[in-house]
Amino acid sequence: MLQACTLAVLAFGALIVVAGKGFVADPTEQMKQAKQAMLAHRYDEAAAIYKGLIKALPNEPGLRFNLALALHSSGQYREAIQELEAIQPAEQEKAKFWFLLGLGYLKLEQPRKAIEPLRHAKELEPSNLDVRQELVAALLASGYRTQEIAELRDLVILSPADRTIQAKLAKELWTSRNYEEAIPILESLVATNQQQPDWQFELGDALFATGRVDDAIVHLRKAVELAPSLLPAHAKLGEALLQAGESAAAIPHLEVAESLDADGSIHFELATAYRRVGKAELASRALAQYKEIQKGPSSSRPD
Repeated sequence: MLQACTLAVLAFGALIVVAGKGFVADPTEQMKQAKQAMLAHRYDEAAAIYKGLIKALPNEPGLRFNLALALHSSGQYREAIQELEAIQPAEQEKAKFWFLLGLGYLKLEQPRKAIEPLRHAKELEPSNLDVRQELVAALLASGYRTQEIAELRDLVILSPADRTIQAKLAKELWTSRNYEEAIPILESLVATNQQQPDWQFELGDALFATGRVDDAIVHLRKAVELAPSLLPAHAKLGEALLQAGESAAAIPHLEVAESLDADGSIHFELATAYRRVGKAELASRALAQYKEIQKGPSSSRPD
């Protein structure tokens, strides 16, 4: 999440030099000091200067936003939001205002409150990637996966070379079981970097789910080769090998993944694999473990 306020400063040119009438003694110098303090990450110092300027010049445009920015940067998110809410309506019609407000709510772990401010910022600056990525984060944290995926699709169009955004979209599509849309994105990602085990696993799992078992095995094998501790990849590889008739090859992967077995399916597959290779005693033991797990209230036999 792009939470560093220096990014917000750079993105929106937030440090505004006040120009107007009725200055206190040497306000230009004070503004210069506040700007230097912000750039040096001395946010409390900057906030103190802005508070003094606001007392002397309460109606001066930009000062209260700069104070809110300094407060946010120093981790005083509630105070920053209070200052933003006190800003005159005319100043609220700027993307930087809504962006900072949305970031504040995200920092306070109130993602649903962040959504509308970030949407306002997006409307005012549709091509701003920082705004859109924070909106994605707010939607994800709020559990609005369909809307999050829609935003990620737009982000991929805006920034087609950004692999990080593509990977986020692919993962959300895969998580929501939209395998057909996820597969080409994952294939493109894997083509650029074959050493990323999560991409190999997600692609292998998606291919298996869509009936392309042989192709799935290739990527699942690569995933466990790259990350031997990636137990879900072992479980899926064992399942795929068993379905492909390679029972002996499936057994070690299913054994490694036994600790993941919440519904009994892995033990059921192990029992099948053991039986096919003539290990009747082990098959009986695995089947008994499967039945024991099945006694749980939320378990059900695999298809």
